[in-house]
Amino acid sequence: RSNPSLFSNVPSKIIIPQILEYLVRQYAEPKSPASVSSLSGLLCNIMKSNTDSGHANDFIRCVITSLQIIDQKESNQRPSVAKEETITVSFFNKNGPLWRLKLLEASASSDCAYKEILLASAKSMVEMPSSSTPLALLASLVDSHYQLEPPDKAAVQLEKRIFLATSSIIHFAMHQISLSRQNDMVNEETIFSRLAPLLVLRRIPRSYYRTVHKALPSNKETRDIMLDLGSFLSNTLKAHASKNDQSNLAKEEKKLLAELAGHCLPFSIDLNQESCCTPDANESSPVSLFENICKRPFSETLKTLREGPEKLQLKSEMIHNIYEAKAALYAVSHYVPLAPDEDDGEALLNVASFVFEVLNYQTGLVCGTSMGLSELFRKETMMLQSGCAHFLAVSMDSFSYRRANTIVEAEPTPLVEDLGCPEISNEGKTGNAYSVLEALSKVFHMLKSIITTSEIGWETLYHELYSFPRNIIEERRTKIRFSPSSRMAMLNSIVMLSQGSRSEDGRLDWLASNILPTLVDWASKGPVDDSIRHPLCIAASLQVIYTLLARCGSFGWLSISNNISETDFVCCALQCALTAFNTSEGDGPTVNVLRLAALKVILTVIALNQANEKCERGLKGYLSPIEIQKAMSALHGAANVDENPEVRRIANQILPYLQLSC
Repeated sequence: RSNPSLFSNVPSKIIIPQILEYLVRQYAEPKSPASVSSLSGLLCNIMKSNTDSGHANDFIRCVITSLQIIDQKESNQRPSVAKEETITVSFFNKNGPLWRLKLLEASASSDCAYKEILLASAKSMVEMPSSSTPLALLASLVDSHYQLEPPDKAAVQLEKRIFLATSSIIHFAMHQISLSRQNDMVNEETIFSRLAPLLVLRRIPRSYYRTVHKALPSNKETRDIMLDLGSFLSNTLKAHASKNDQSNLAKEEKKLLAELAGHCLPFSIDLNQESCCTPDANESSPVSLFENICKRPFSETLKTLREGPEKLQLKSEMIHNIYEAKAALYAVSHYVPLAPDEDDGEALLNVASFVFEVLNYQTGLVCGTSMGLSELFRKETMMLQSGCAHFLAVSMDSFSYRRANTIVEAEPTPLVEDLGCPEISNEGKTGNAYSVLEALSKVFHMLKSIITTSEIGWETLYHELYSFPRNIIEERRTKIRFSPSSRMAMLNSIVMLSQGSRSEDGRLDWLASNILPTLVDWASKGPVDDSIRHPLCIAASLQVIYTLLARCGSFGWLSISNNISETDFVCCALQCALTAFNTSEGDGPTVNVLRLAALKVILTVIALNQANEKCERGLKGYLSPIEIQKAMSALHGAANVDENPEVRRIANQILPYLQLSC
């Protein structure tokens, strides 16, 4: 071990399999002996010695082949034993990070060593496209938590090595892409070789690509290869839109391409950096997700929706634009959780404005055209609206997570409408007009405003940074009205977020503290009507309240804002839900939806409140005796004669709590 270079002359296929077999056997034991650490360190030194001597490919190929043989032997010996992870993944999880640190540490002999080991792993992925082993190796060799640090000597050297490795991976992947796509055949035989270079790019962390983005203004070679990548992604997504191949293979490739656009490309062009580009740089060719992938299909889609497909004579190209817009929106949704707070958020505001306008579009069949084309346009527009709701869910989830990690105690205020975080301001700021964090804050507050007022100012939606053609149909200084269906979609996006989010990191508690009091207050302020408090919007808001409370599992989130007590919130929520349950506004199906949502809220609020040992049994102190009697009468009727069995079931669960209060 003291002189690992001695092993560089020993054929890898002789020594490495024996080391691997011993390590794998010991990893399976409950307690590994001290020799495991020593032998793992020896293997790490052999790796570095091979890399320094130009044998990285031989080393990686030998490791992968040896582990595959060991894995196969284990599977043959115990075929019925279920394993949480394969021997290969377990081995790489333990050793890959050690190899990465060895090649990135300051004393590493070469700045290119890390590049060589990543390239060798990437080549193995292309050579064995149907094997998961090279992918597991590459995943273990990159640091998904790496962040660009303030420049000091060590950070600059680390960034340089990561930049060299990442730019080399991009060059390698683009070359392999050109080789694997010499024809347009997509079938089960060719799909793995077509996807392998894309999976290589996908496995490199977004933070690694940021080192490449930093070099775009000054490094022509880097700019050229990123232009190639951006053009490939844009052109291939356009080709998918034109063909509209509905096969599973084509769908998977299109999804992966959109993810890569959000993962690899800078989101927008930083004008300050763009002005520093070298004279040879092609200024007319942008390198950004927004410019390359989003701007044209978003603009063309808005034009079609605003002027009306009937007036423009619906054509297949308009539907192709919607196909592209869906993929572009998916790419942005992939980017948002990965974006650093300080990234430029101007383009993100533009995407949000596009999303709000598309959600407000009323879909329907197009007159004066073929039924097939008209139905396809309606279907694809509805799917785009689903993508818009998904974008809002992702944006709120990301904003909630960011804010949950910077929670500070708020000053008490008696006004319910003042609850929640204030919008993050960008006043007095130099540089980018909006950061990502500021843009997400603005989107969050725009959404709350639209939900609770059903309108938003023209200047707010079509702001001064707006990149698409403005909607000249709407007059300036007017309020843009939003339909009940669009507001329902926004509320459903919160439900979508609540159901899929992880509550243990605090984001759901933050979201609950900043949205639930607002919704309860809004829904309680007046009777159900056909405008601001449309019955379906009230039902959707009650569904949000129910879902968030159920996912949070307590009223602990109230302590975040420190603005409203549990008693006050329980009173407001119960009164709001009981009012909604007793409403007669709307048609039969609408009333049924509203009543069911109200009962879910009542049961959840009571269950969480009664779970608190400090609270008295029943609802005394939350509802007056008259309110309790009215509620019991209504719930007895629902429990006995309501046509919806779910309503009858929940009403029967609530009644015992009310009876305790009498």
